[in-house]
Amino acid sequence: MEGVNGVSNPILVDTREPIGIELMIQAHGVEAERRMLEVGDMQFVDSNSDLIIVSRKGSDLLASLFSGHLSDEISRCMTTI
Repeated sequence: MEGVNGVSNPILVDTREPIGIELMIQAHGVEAERRMLEVGDMQFVDSNSDLIIVSRKGSDLLASLFSGHLSDEISRCMTTI
């Protein structure tokens, strides 16, 4: 994905996510890169230069609510933003 002023703007995929997610993104012709992310499962910068954080899958929602992980993730998102 090309970012502002032609600078590379890959979708960042957390290293804890299955490799298949990165490969699927790349198969659609979009640049993706694996990185250990502090917040979220995936991140990218949109055309307004805003950081977009993608986090929590529906199947994880209940477990995340009860374990406190969702609350912690929201706090980390707010700190990052």
